[in-house]
Amino acid sequence: MNWNKFLSAKWLISIAMTLVFCYLALSGKITSEQFMAAYMMVVGVYFGQSVAKKNPSE
Repeated sequence: MNWNKFLSAKWLISIAMTLVFCYLALSGKITSEQFMAAYMMVVGVYFGQSVAKKNPSE
């Protein structure tokens, strides 16, 4: 198992933000629309960079 992936700053930040936004949404401090907007931004950046690294020639 490749533990470097799980210890990367990008992965840790993504997980931390996901947990924080889940907590805020469940506690009623933010609306579901705000949660989805923030979460999609985090996921988009995370996966967008991963795809860009795999396909540098395109």
